[in-house]
Amino acid sequence: MKKVIFTVIIFFTLLSISAQDINTLLQRAGTEGEDQAPVPTIMPVQVVPAVADNLQLAISNRDYPVTPGDVYTLTFLLAGETVSNVLLVESDYTINLTIFGKIDASGMTFARLKPIIEETIAAGYPRSLPSVTITSVGVFQIPVMGEIPESRYVTAWGLSRLSEVLEGILGEYSSIRDIEIISANRRSKKYDLLKALNLGILSENPNVSP
Repeated sequence: MKKVIFTVIIFFTLLSISAQDINTLLQRAGTEGEDQAPVPTIMPVQVVPAVADNLQLAISNRDYPVTPGDVYTLTFLLAGETVSNVLLVESDYTINLTIFGKIDASGMTFARLKPIIEETIAAGYPRSLPSVTITSVGVFQIPVMGEIPESRYVTAWGLSRLSEVLEGILGEYSSIRDIEIISANRRSKKYDLLKALNLGILSENPNVSP
């Protein structure tokens, strides 16, 4: 069975997919693909998320991951006055709290990060009642290439899943049975998206991130 490579700049950065007919796979597994086609040039494409909906989902979901580009609002009392600061998650997952230093939020959810920031401010300014809220969520582009009609960039955000990245871009010989995702640190893991879609095994349809 031949292999197809998806380069994905997300929590995992590379997808390798075997070439099989996707329509046949939805009916039965194991159909053999044709000869491997050359990898085409990546063409840009924009899939703009519904920003307002994404913000509400991020606020209500305890598993929402800290994502580069996220904007948070920090408010606290200082000498009886309300102070409001804007916090930005940088590309390296650091957050600058000015006089309180920087926080490395890599691998954190917002639910875990929120009390850390609030406790840091409260330690410096007792009885200041600090509060951190999400103002907007970050988005990022994922280049996808391999056994698809045209390589392209797909826009994703912190709660996007693998199935969303591949939606609408698969071709006649694309397969979702053998997807290898390789992270930036070169760690590799394989997924069978058909198991997620047909059997409800959600671990086979992971979230993506930068």
